[in-house]
Amino acid sequence: MPVASLISLPAELLQEIGGHWPWDQKNLRTVCRSLRVAINPLYFSTVTIMLSGQRPDKGLRQLEAIASGETSWSTYARTLSISTANYYYGNENLEEEDKNAFFQRIKQSLGPALASLKHIQTLSWAIRESHDYPEWINNIVLDALPSFSNLNDLSLSGDLHAVMSRTGLQGFGQLGNFHKLMLSGTDYVCDKVSANGSLKICKAISRSPQLTTLHLSASSADFSPVWNILCIESIHITDLITSPVTREMLRYLSSYSGLTRLTVNGPVSDVSPSEELALADAFFLSALTKHAETLVHLSCSASVEGKWGFTPSNSDVLSHMPRLKTLMTSVNMVDLRQNGDTVELLLDAIPNLPSLTSIIIIPSTLRVSRPVCGGFFANHRIRTSQRIRQIMRAYRSAVPLHLVVDAGSRRFEPKLKSDEEGKWWGYEKISEPDRGRLNIIRIGGAMASDSE
Repeated sequence: MPVASLISLPAELLQEIGGHWPWDQKNLRTVCRSLRVAINPLYFSTVTIMLSGQRPDKGLRQLEAIASGETSWSTYARTLSISTANYYYGNENLEEEDKNAFFQRIKQSLGPALASLKHIQTLSWAIRESHDYPEWINNIVLDALPSFSNLNDLSLSGDLHAVMSRTGLQGFGQLGNFHKLMLSGTDYVCDKVSANGSLKICKAISRSPQLTTLHLSASSADFSPVWNILCIESIHITDLITSPVTREMLRYLSSYSGLTRLTVNGPVSDVSPSEELALADAFFLSALTKHAETLVHLSCSASVEGKWGFTPSNSDVLSHMPRLKTLMTSVNMVDLRQNGDTVELLLDAIPNLPSLTSIIIIPSTLRVSRPVCGGFFANHRIRTSQRIRQIMRAYRSAVPLHLVVDAGSRRFEPKLKSDEEGKWWGYEKISEPDRGRLNIIRIGGAMASDSE
Protein backbone atom coordinates (compact mmCIF):
# COMPACT_ATOMS: atom_id res chain seq x y z
CA MET A 1 0.00 0.00 0.00
CA PRO A 2 1.39 3.45 -0.91
CA VAL A 3 2.39 5.75 1.94
CA ALA A 4 -0.23 8.28 0.84
CA SER A 5 -2.94 5.66 1.31
CA LEU A 6 -1.62 4.82 4.78
CA ILE A 7 -1.85 8.45 5.87
CA SER A 8 -5.55 8.51 5.02
CA LEU A 9 -6.41 5.49 7.18
CA PRO A 10 -7.93 5.99 10.67
CA ALA A 11 -5.51 5.59 13.59
CA GLU A 12 -7.53 2.64 14.89
CA LEU A 13 -7.04 0.74 11.64
CA LEU A 14 -3.33 1.59 11.55
CA GLN A 15 -3.00 0.21 15.08
CA GLU A 16 -4.73 -2.97 14.03
CA ILE A 17 -2.28 -3.30 11.14
CA GLY A 18 0.63 -2.77 13.52
CA GLY A 19 -0.79 -5.35 15.91
CA HIS A 20 -0.39 -8.01 13.22
CA TRP A 21 3.33 -7.17 12.89
CA PRO A 22 4.63 -6.98 16.49
CA TRP A 23 8.16 -7.99 15.47
CA ASP A 24 8.40 -5.14 12.95
CA GLN A 25 6.77 -2.27 14.82
CA LYS A 26 10.10 -0.47 15.18
CA ASN A 27 10.47 -0.27 11.40
CA LEU A 28 6.81 0.54 10.84
CA ARG A 29 7.22 3.65 12.99
CA THR A 30 9.74 5.04 10.48
CA VAL A 31 7.41 4.81 7.47
CA CYS A 32 5.48 8.02 8.10
CA ARG A 33 4.28 10.27 10.89
CA SER A 34 0.71 8.93 10.86
CA LEU A 35 1.92 5.37 11.22
CA ARG A 36 4.39 6.36 13.95
CA VAL A 37 1.66 8.10 15.96
CA ALA A 38 -0.60 5.07 15.57
CA ILE A 39 2.08 2.48 16.34
CA ASN A 40 3.63 4.25 19.35
CA PRO A 41 0.99 3.02 21.86
CA LEU A 42 1.71 -0.54 20.70
CA TYR A 43 5.49 -0.25 20.47
CA PHE A 44 5.85 1.36 23.90
CA SER A 45 3.14 -0.72 25.61
CA THR A 46 5.72 -3.13 27.07
CA VAL A 47 8.98 -2.20 28.77
CA THR A 48 11.73 -4.38 30.23
CA ILE A 49 14.07 -3.11 32.93
CA MET A 50 17.30 -5.11 33.22
CA LEU A 51 18.95 -5.24 36.64
CA SER A 52 21.91 -7.60 36.30
CA GLY A 53 24.12 -8.19 39.31
CA GLN A 54 27.14 -9.11 37.20
CA ARG A 55 26.75 -6.50 34.44
CA PRO A 56 24.83 -3.53 35.90
CA ASP A 57 25.77 -1.52 32.81
CA LYS A 58 23.40 -3.58 30.67
CA GLY A 59 20.19 -1.65 30.14
CA LEU A 60 21.41 1.29 32.23
CA ARG A 61 20.97 3.90 29.49
CA GLN A 62 17.38 2.88 28.96
CA LEU A 63 16.75 2.94 32.72
CA GLU A 64 18.12 6.48 32.96
CA ALA A 65 16.04 7.54 29.96
CA ILE A 66 12.88 6.17 31.58
CA ALA A 67 13.81 7.90 34.85
CA SER A 68 13.85 11.23 33.02
CA GLY A 69 10.12 10.81 32.37
CA GLU A 70 10.58 11.99 28.80
CA THR A 71 10.23 8.68 26.97
CA SER A 72 7.03 7.34 25.44
CA TRP A 73 7.13 4.44 27.90
CA SER A 74 5.96 6.83 30.61
CA THR A 75 2.88 7.52 28.51
CA TYR A 76 2.07 4.19 26.92
CA ALA A 77 3.64 1.37 28.97
CA ARG A 78 1.05 -1.00 30.41
CA THR A 79 3.28 -4.04 30.94
CA LEU A 80 6.54 -4.01 32.90
CA SER A 81 9.04 -6.86 33.08
CA ILE A 82 11.91 -6.63 35.58
CA SER A 83 14.73 -8.96 34.58
CA THR A 84 17.62 -9.84 36.88
CA ALA A 85 19.40 -12.27 34.57
CA ASN A 86 23.18 -12.37 34.70
CA TYR A 87 25.27 -11.79 31.59
CA TYR A 88 28.30 -13.93 30.88
CA TYR A 89 30.66 -12.73 28.18
CA GLY A 90 33.90 -14.58 28.82
CA ASN A 91 36.43 -12.11 30.19
CA GLU A 92 34.17 -9.09 29.94
CA ASN A 93 33.56 -8.96 33.70
CA LEU A 94 33.63 -5.44 35.05
CA GLU A 95 36.23 -4.11 37.44
CA GLU A 96 34.82 -3.70 40.93
CA GLU A 97 35.23 0.07 40.81
CA ASP A 98 33.34 0.32 37.52
CA LYS A 99 30.63 -2.03 38.78
CA ASN A 100 30.09 0.09 41.90
CA ALA A 101 29.85 3.23 39.78
CA PHE A 102 27.18 1.63 37.60
CA PHE A 103 25.29 0.47 40.70
CA GLN A 104 25.28 4.04 42.00
CA ARG A 105 23.69 5.19 38.75
CA ILE A 106 21.07 2.45 39.09
CA LYS A 107 20.42 3.54 42.67
CA GLN A 108 19.77 7.08 41.47
CA SER A 109 17.58 6.07 38.52
CA LEU A 110 15.58 2.98 39.52
CA GLY A 111 13.11 4.69 41.85
CA PRO A 112 12.36 7.61 39.49
CA ALA A 113 12.08 5.21 36.53
CA LEU A 114 9.47 3.08 38.30
CA ALA A 115 7.63 6.20 39.48
CA SER A 116 7.42 7.50 35.90
CA LEU A 117 5.60 4.37 34.69
CA LYS A 118 2.23 5.50 35.99
CA HIS A 119 -0.04 3.32 33.87
CA ILE A 120 1.38 -0.17 34.49
CA GLN A 121 -1.30 -2.86 34.68
CA THR A 122 0.83 -6.01 34.37
CA LEU A 123 4.14 -6.53 36.16
CA SER A 124 6.40 -9.59 36.16
CA TRP A 125 9.51 -9.61 38.34
CA ALA A 126 12.14 -12.34 38.39
CA ILE A 127 13.59 -11.75 41.85
CA ARG A 128 17.27 -12.25 42.59
CA GLU A 129 18.35 -12.30 46.25
CA SER A 130 21.93 -13.45 46.79
CA HIS A 131 25.19 -12.36 48.41
CA ASP A 132 26.46 -10.79 45.17
CA TYR A 133 23.26 -8.88 44.44
CA PRO A 134 22.54 -5.54 46.17
CA GLU A 135 19.61 -5.82 48.59
CA TRP A 136 18.62 -2.21 47.96
CA ILE A 137 17.54 -3.06 44.41
CA ASN A 138 14.79 -5.35 45.69
CA ASN A 139 13.90 -2.86 48.41
CA ILE A 140 13.38 -0.11 45.83
CA VAL A 141 11.15 -2.32 43.69
CA LEU A 142 9.09 -3.46 46.68
CA ASP A 143 8.66 0.13 47.85
CA ALA A 144 7.51 1.11 44.36
CA LEU A 145 4.79 -1.54 44.01
CA PRO A 146 2.06 0.50 45.78
CA SER A 147 2.64 3.38 43.35
CA PHE A 148 1.25 1.31 40.45
CA SER A 149 -2.37 2.27 41.05
CA ASN A 150 -3.62 0.44 37.94
CA LEU A 151 -1.77 -2.81 38.68
CA ASN A 152 -4.09 -5.83 38.41
CA ASP A 153 -1.74 -8.57 37.21
CA LEU A 154 1.38 -9.31 39.29
CA SER A 155 3.88 -12.14 38.92
CA LEU A 156 6.80 -12.66 41.31
CA SER A 157 9.19 -15.54 40.64
CA GLY A 158 12.76 -16.60 41.36
CA ASP A 159 14.19 -16.02 44.84
CA LEU A 160 10.80 -15.33 46.41
CA HIS A 161 11.49 -17.28 49.63
CA ALA A 162 14.63 -15.30 50.37
CA VAL A 163 13.09 -11.90 49.76
CA MET A 164 10.03 -12.84 51.83
CA SER A 165 12.30 -13.99 54.65
CA ARG A 166 14.37 -10.79 54.63
CA THR A 167 11.74 -8.14 53.92
CA GLY A 168 8.40 -9.68 54.83
CA LEU A 169 7.27 -8.29 51.45
CA GLN A 170 7.28 -4.69 52.62
CA GLY A 171 4.63 -2.60 50.90
CA PHE A 172 2.73 -5.64 49.62
CA GLY A 173 -0.08 -5.12 52.09
CA GLN A 174 -0.95 -1.82 50.39
CA LEU A 175 -1.71 -3.55 47.08
CA GLY A 176 -5.10 -4.71 45.83
CA ASN A 177 -7.51 -4.90 42.88
CA PHE A 178 -5.73 -7.94 41.45
CA HIS A 179 -7.30 -10.05 38.74
CA LYS A 180 -4.20 -12.27 38.49
CA LEU A 181 -1.61 -12.96 41.20
CA MET A 182 1.30 -15.34 40.65
CA LEU A 183 3.83 -16.05 43.41
CA SER A 184 6.22 -18.90 42.63
CA GLY A 185 9.45 -19.22 44.57
CA THR A 186 12.05 -21.54 43.11
CA ASP A 187 14.80 -20.88 45.67
CA TYR A 188 15.52 -22.77 48.89
CA VAL A 189 15.92 -21.36 52.38
CA CYS A 190 16.84 -23.42 55.44
CA ASP A 191 14.24 -21.97 57.80
CA LYS A 192 10.51 -21.57 57.42
CA VAL A 193 9.65 -18.19 55.97
CA SER A 194 8.10 -15.72 58.43
CA ALA A 195 4.31 -15.39 58.34
CA ASN A 196 4.62 -11.61 57.83
CA GLY A 197 4.82 -12.01 54.07
CA SER A 198 1.74 -14.26 53.98
CA LEU A 199 -0.23 -11.79 56.07
CA LYS A 200 0.61 -8.97 53.65
CA ILE A 201 -0.46 -11.18 50.75
CA CYS A 202 -3.73 -11.76 52.61
CA LYS A 203 -4.31 -8.01 52.88
CA ALA A 204 -3.75 -7.59 49.15
CA ILE A 205 -6.12 -10.48 48.36
CA SER A 206 -8.81 -9.12 50.69
CA ARG A 207 -8.75 -5.96 48.55
CA SER A 208 -9.06 -7.99 45.33
CA PRO A 209 -12.67 -9.20 45.01
CA GLN A 210 -12.17 -9.69 41.24
CA LEU A 211 -9.23 -12.09 41.68
CA THR A 212 -9.73 -15.09 39.38
CA THR A 213 -6.20 -16.38 38.71
CA LEU A 214 -3.92 -17.42 41.57
CA HIS A 215 -0.58 -19.22 41.25
CA LEU A 216 0.89 -19.95 44.68
CA SER A 217 3.96 -22.18 44.87
CA ALA A 218 6.50 -21.64 47.63
CA SER A 219 7.33 -24.70 49.71
CA SER A 220 9.03 -22.84 52.57
CA ALA A 221 6.19 -20.37 53.13
CA ASP A 222 3.04 -20.90 55.18
CA PHE A 223 0.13 -19.88 52.98
CA SER A 224 -2.63 -21.15 55.27
CA PRO A 225 -3.73 -17.53 56.02
CA VAL A 226 -4.17 -17.01 52.28
CA TRP A 227 -6.57 -19.94 51.92
CA ASN A 228 -8.47 -18.77 54.99
CA ILE A 229 -8.91 -15.22 53.66
CA LEU A 230 -10.11 -16.55 50.31
CA CYS A 231 -12.82 -18.46 52.19
CA ILE A 232 -13.74 -15.51 54.40
CA GLU A 233 -13.98 -13.07 51.49
CA SER A 234 -15.76 -15.63 49.25
CA ILE A 235 -13.25 -15.07 46.46
CA HIS A 236 -13.70 -17.89 43.97
CA ILE A 237 -10.59 -18.60 41.91
CA THR A 238 -11.16 -20.11 38.46
CA ASP A 239 -7.48 -20.68 37.51
CA LEU A 240 -5.38 -22.14 40.34
CA ILE A 241 -1.81 -23.44 40.42
CA THR A 242 -0.48 -24.37 43.85
CA SER A 243 1.88 -26.61 45.76
CA PRO A 244 2.14 -28.24 48.16
CA VAL A 245 -1.32 -29.52 49.06
CA THR A 246 -2.45 -28.62 52.58
CA ARG A 247 -5.63 -29.08 54.61
CA GLU A 248 -6.35 -25.34 54.43
CA MET A 249 -6.08 -25.37 50.65
CA LEU A 250 -8.42 -28.37 50.38
CA ARG A 251 -10.90 -26.72 52.74
CA TYR A 252 -10.95 -23.72 50.42
CA LEU A 253 -11.42 -25.85 47.29
CA SER A 254 -14.34 -27.62 48.96
CA SER A 255 -16.05 -24.31 49.79
CA TYR A 256 -17.20 -23.46 46.25
CA SER A 257 -17.56 -24.69 42.66
CA GLY A 258 -16.45 -23.31 39.31
CA LEU A 259 -12.73 -23.96 38.78
CA THR A 260 -11.80 -24.25 35.11
CA ARG A 261 -8.03 -24.78 35.44
CA LEU A 262 -6.33 -26.58 38.33
CA THR A 263 -2.70 -27.59 38.77
CA VAL A 264 -1.64 -29.10 42.09
CA ASN A 265 1.32 -31.08 43.34
CA GLY A 266 0.82 -33.46 46.22
CA PRO A 267 1.76 -32.89 49.87
CA VAL A 268 5.33 -32.17 50.97
CA SER A 269 7.68 -35.15 50.87
CA ASP A 270 8.11 -35.41 54.66
CA VAL A 271 4.40 -35.79 55.46
CA SER A 272 3.43 -39.08 57.15
CA PRO A 273 1.81 -41.80 55.00
CA SER A 274 -1.43 -41.58 56.99
CA GLU A 275 -1.62 -37.80 56.57
CA GLU A 276 -0.80 -38.09 52.86
CA LEU A 277 -3.61 -40.61 52.41
CA ALA A 278 -6.02 -38.34 54.29
CA LEU A 279 -5.07 -35.40 52.07
CA ALA A 280 -5.43 -37.53 48.93
CA ASP A 281 -8.90 -38.68 49.97
CA ALA A 282 -9.93 -35.11 50.80
CA PHE A 283 -8.80 -33.96 47.37
CA PHE A 284 -9.94 -36.75 45.03
CA LEU A 285 -13.15 -37.73 46.88
CA SER A 286 -14.33 -34.31 48.04
CA ALA A 287 -12.62 -31.14 46.78
CA LEU A 288 -12.19 -32.30 43.17
CA THR A 289 -15.82 -33.38 42.86
CA LYS A 290 -16.93 -29.79 43.58
CA HIS A 291 -15.31 -28.65 40.34
CA ALA A 292 -15.70 -31.73 38.16
CA GLU A 293 -18.38 -30.24 35.90
CA THR A 294 -16.44 -27.05 35.09
CA LEU A 295 -12.81 -28.20 34.88
CA VAL A 296 -11.17 -27.78 31.48
CA HIS A 297 -7.56 -28.42 32.55
CA LEU A 298 -6.43 -30.68 35.40
CA SER A 299 -2.89 -31.51 36.47
CA CYS A 300 -2.56 -33.41 39.75
CA SER A 301 0.89 -34.97 39.95
CA ALA A 302 2.53 -36.21 43.14
CA SER A 303 5.53 -34.33 44.51
CA VAL A 304 7.08 -37.72 45.37
CA GLU A 305 5.93 -41.35 45.29
CA GLY A 306 3.36 -42.18 47.94
CA LYS A 307 -0.38 -42.24 48.50
CA TRP A 308 -1.20 -39.30 46.22
CA GLY A 309 -2.85 -40.03 42.88
CA PHE A 310 -5.76 -41.64 41.10
CA THR A 311 -6.71 -45.10 42.36
CA PRO A 312 -9.60 -47.49 41.68
CA SER A 313 -11.34 -46.05 44.76
CA ASN A 314 -11.31 -42.42 43.59
CA SER A 315 -11.09 -42.46 39.79
CA ASP A 316 -14.87 -42.34 39.37
CA VAL A 317 -14.64 -38.54 39.56
CA LEU A 318 -13.16 -38.58 36.04
CA SER A 319 -16.47 -39.76 34.61
CA HIS A 320 -18.08 -36.52 35.81
CA MET A 321 -15.84 -34.10 33.88
CA PRO A 322 -17.67 -33.40 30.60
CA ARG A 323 -15.60 -30.29 29.76
CA LEU A 324 -12.13 -31.61 30.60
CA LYS A 325 -9.75 -31.10 27.67
CA THR A 326 -6.32 -31.74 29.19
CA LEU A 327 -5.30 -34.14 31.95
CA MET A 328 -1.85 -34.67 33.42
CA THR A 329 -1.13 -37.01 36.31
CA SER A 330 1.62 -39.19 37.75
CA VAL A 331 1.81 -42.86 38.64
CA ASN A 332 3.86 -44.70 41.26
CA MET A 333 6.35 -47.46 40.54
CA VAL A 334 4.95 -49.64 43.32
CA ASP A 335 1.60 -49.78 41.52
CA LEU A 336 3.25 -50.44 38.16
CA ARG A 337 5.23 -53.35 39.55
CA GLN A 338 2.14 -54.99 41.02
CA ASN A 339 -0.49 -54.70 38.30
CA GLY A 340 -0.45 -51.35 36.53
CA ASP A 341 -4.03 -50.60 37.55
CA THR A 342 -3.46 -46.84 37.66
CA VAL A 343 -2.41 -46.59 34.02
CA GLU A 344 -5.22 -48.86 32.90
CA LEU A 345 -7.90 -47.02 34.86
CA LEU A 346 -6.74 -43.73 33.31
CA LEU A 347 -6.99 -45.27 29.84
CA ASP A 348 -10.39 -46.75 30.70
CA ALA A 349 -11.60 -43.26 31.66
CA ILE A 350 -10.83 -41.72 28.25
CA PRO A 351 -14.08 -42.80 26.51
CA ASN A 352 -16.03 -41.14 29.37
CA LEU A 353 -14.30 -37.79 28.81
CA PRO A 354 -15.99 -36.44 25.65
CA SER A 355 -14.00 -33.19 25.46
CA LEU A 356 -10.56 -34.65 26.22
CA THR A 357 -7.87 -33.72 23.68
CA SER A 358 -4.69 -34.43 25.67
CA ILE A 359 -3.65 -36.84 28.42
CA ILE A 360 -0.15 -37.07 29.85
CA ILE A 361 0.97 -39.83 32.25
CA ILE A 362 4.33 -39.28 33.95
CA PRO A 363 6.35 -41.14 36.61
CA SER A 364 6.25 -39.87 40.18
CA THR A 365 9.56 -38.68 41.63
CA LEU A 366 11.50 -41.16 43.75
CA ARG A 367 11.01 -40.73 47.50
CA VAL A 368 14.30 -40.93 49.42
CA SER A 369 15.12 -40.75 53.13
CA ARG A 370 18.73 -39.68 52.68
CA PRO A 371 20.70 -37.56 50.21
CA VAL A 372 21.44 -39.35 46.93
CA CYS A 373 22.99 -38.28 43.65
CA GLY A 374 20.81 -37.13 40.80
CA GLY A 375 21.47 -40.32 38.89
CA PHE A 376 19.21 -42.30 41.20
CA PHE A 377 16.28 -40.06 40.30
CA ALA A 378 17.05 -40.32 36.58
CA ASN A 379 17.37 -44.10 36.79
CA HIS A 380 14.05 -44.34 38.63
CA ARG A 381 12.36 -42.15 36.02
CA ILE A 382 13.69 -44.28 33.18
CA ARG A 383 12.63 -47.59 34.73
CA THR A 384 9.19 -46.27 35.63
CA SER A 385 8.71 -44.87 32.12
CA GLN A 386 9.69 -48.23 30.62
CA ARG A 387 7.08 -49.99 32.74
CA ILE A 388 4.43 -47.44 31.71
CA ARG A 389 5.22 -48.13 28.06
CA GLN A 390 4.91 -51.89 28.62
CA ILE A 391 1.44 -51.40 30.07
CA MET A 392 0.48 -49.11 27.18
CA ARG A 393 1.47 -51.73 24.60
CA ALA A 394 -0.42 -54.47 26.46
CA TYR A 395 -3.62 -52.47 26.91
CA ARG A 396 -6.79 -53.81 25.26
CA SER A 397 -10.19 -52.20 24.87
CA ALA A 398 -13.45 -53.30 23.29
CA VAL A 399 -14.44 -49.63 22.98
CA PRO A 400 -13.08 -47.69 19.95
CA LEU A 401 -10.19 -45.40 20.90
CA HIS A 402 -9.46 -42.03 19.26
CA LEU A 403 -7.04 -40.10 21.47
CA VAL A 404 -3.26 -39.94 21.21
CA VAL A 405 -1.74 -40.54 24.67
CA ASP A 406 1.56 -39.20 26.05
CA ALA A 407 2.83 -41.80 28.50
CA GLY A 408 6.25 -42.80 29.77
CA SER A 409 8.03 -40.10 27.71
CA ARG A 410 6.53 -41.43 24.45
CA ARG A 411 3.42 -40.83 22.36
CA PHE A 412 0.98 -43.62 21.58
CA GLU A 413 -1.77 -43.65 18.99
CA PRO A 414 -4.87 -45.88 19.11
CA LYS A 415 -4.99 -48.71 16.62
CA LEU A 416 -7.43 -51.48 15.79
CA LYS A 417 -5.64 -54.80 16.23
CA SER A 418 -6.52 -58.46 15.85
CA ASP A 419 -5.35 -61.89 16.91
CA GLU A 420 -6.80 -65.37 17.19
CA GLU A 421 -9.25 -64.09 19.81
CA GLY A 422 -10.68 -61.41 17.53
CA LYS A 423 -10.39 -57.66 17.04
CA TRP A 424 -9.66 -55.14 19.77
CA TRP A 425 -8.32 -51.64 20.26
CA GLY A 426 -4.89 -50.90 21.65
CA TYR A 427 -2.01 -48.43 21.46
CA GLU A 428 1.17 -48.27 19.41
CA LYS A 429 4.17 -46.02 19.96
CA ILE A 430 4.46 -43.27 17.36
CA SER A 431 7.39 -41.19 18.61
CA GLU A 432 10.96 -41.72 19.64
CA PRO A 433 12.90 -39.73 22.25
CA ASP A 434 15.04 -36.77 21.29
CA ARG A 435 18.18 -38.35 19.82
CA GLY A 436 20.19 -35.36 21.04
CA ARG A 437 19.74 -36.17 24.70
CA LEU A 438 21.55 -38.73 26.84
CA ASN A 439 19.43 -41.86 27.09
CA ILE A 440 21.75 -44.02 29.21
CA ILE A 441 22.29 -43.55 32.94
CA ARG A 442 25.00 -45.51 34.78
CA ILE A 443 24.74 -46.01 38.54
CA GLY A 444 27.50 -48.04 40.11
CA GLY A 445 27.66 -51.19 38.04
CA ALA A 446 24.08 -50.88 36.80
CA MET A 447 23.07 -49.13 33.62
CA ALA A 448 19.57 -48.01 32.64
CA SER A 449 18.63 -47.09 29.09
CA ASP A 450 15.59 -45.09 27.99
CA SER A 451 15.87 -46.17 24.36
CA GLU A 452 12.99 -48.61 24.47
